[in-house]
Amino acid sequence: MSFLLLLFVTSFGNCICAQGISGVRSFEDTSVRWPGKIVQYRFGTDYKNTSDHNMIRAANGSYCYPSTCIKFVDHTTENWAAILSLNVTTCLQFGVIVHELMHVLGFLHEQSRPDRNNFIQVEWKNIHNWGRDQFYKYGKQGETCSACPKTTKQNLTTNEIKELNSCCDKNKVVSVFGGYDYGSIMHYEIKNGFGLKMDIDTMKSLKNVLPEVEIGQRTAMSPLDVEKVNEMYQCPSKEEKCITKSVSLREAKATGHSFALSAWDNTALLPDGEASVEKIRGIEES
Repeated sequence: MSFLLLLFVTSFGNCICAQGISGVRSFEDTSVRWPGKIVQYRFGTDYKNTSDHNMIRAANGSYCYPSTCIKFVDHTTENWAAILSLNVTTCLQFGVIVHELMHVLGFLHEQSRPDRNNFIQVEWKNIHNWGRDQFYKYGKQGETCSACPKTTKQNLTTNEIKELNSCCDKNKVVSVFGGYDYGSIMHYEIKNGFGLKMDIDTMKSLKNVLPEVEIGQRTAMSPLDVEKVNEMYQCPSKEEKCITKSVSLREAKATGHSFALSAWDNTALLPDGEASVEKIRGIEES
């Protein structure tokens, strides 16, 4: 398999990460990463807006020194292995692109972690029935849970809400996931497009969040986001700059490297890292 990310800019659809991938891996498999800490990519040929391309390159560059050791490299000759589709109206924002690239690297949505009930409460009655799966918890490796119900009814009973709080998405299983981070670029906003109204809360925090922490921010990676990327990819100390030597795709393929990414909910089927940091960022000291 070629290790190449194909970037599309479209005038329709959502921000969709990594369609067209073959093969299945579970989140707990921490043995596979982008080889050489390098993501080789190219743009689709149908959209040639130079300023948009430059913004995407800037988002790519945000992962480089002094933040992480991940390097995004323009590439033109290999067949694509993953697709990142960015809607020209809603997705071509610096922070949104950084969020999608975190999925490409293997990270999941923060508010769906297995331990999220300790940190947020999902307001299921305020969420469209078609958007509930965006708030299902991920399963945790080594633990059992019931599969989330596939109900289309809008008005939920108390028992149905309890079931949604305790169930998990068995197709997405994580093991080690570091400390909960309200300020993560991978966290949804409290008010978002899955709510029955745009001004209604889809979740609420269960901790006293620091005033300067914006839940759902799309500005940049949080400090803990950076730590998790560095832990996942075993980045050297920040004093050492990014790898500049190009990795051979042919050599990477020969060594048996492979990866798989899932479609739609912008989720990459690469594990959410081996982050050992257990700090909880953005929470006031009690």
